[in-house]
Amino acid sequence: MQIGQVQSLLELRWSHMITQIHFKKKDIAISLSHISHIKNSKLGSTKNDSKQKKKENGRQSKLKKSDLPRLEKMASKPEPPTQASMAKALNLSQQFVSYQLKHMLKKKCHEKPKCHHLNERSVQIKRQCSWPLYKLSVRPDGESSLQLMKFGSIYPILMLNLKFNILAVTRTGET
Repeated sequence: MQIGQVQSLLELRWSHMITQIHFKKKDIAISLSHISHIKNSKLGSTKNDSKQKKKENGRQSKLKKSDLPRLEKMASKPEPPTQASMAKALNLSQQFVSYQLKHMLKKKCHEKPKCHHLNERSVQIKRQCSWPLYKLSVRPDGESSLQLMKFGSIYPILMLNLKFNILAVTRTGET
């Protein structure tokens, strides 16, 4: 059997089953899997499959010449956007933008500070606010006398500080 005959019938858009029946009439036994293998293989192909068009899934991996000045303009702002937002604006991947900034544009990349980062001043303010509550909650033997609110004796506490408001605290060991 010739692979070329099967290829030519498949190029005429014959189905696998009809191709098998055609060869059965000529007393040539061929399986459907063999026809499928011939169809999927590159052997005996009459088409020029050497230059297949590549599918573009996701974001493009190359920067257009017109997009390079846009990227440089975004990166040279006093408050530059994040690499992810630059990548989204240019329809590129974030890794590719990072590479372009570091290697092609010779820009240094800095991590932006987190907006809720605790600095020394904010930690000191939190300690000042919580110290009066801590003093109330510790017994002379060093154990904490605060517990979660349960049904039982509840003692109201006046507002210790204007920063936060405590409604009630229960003491352990009292009925």
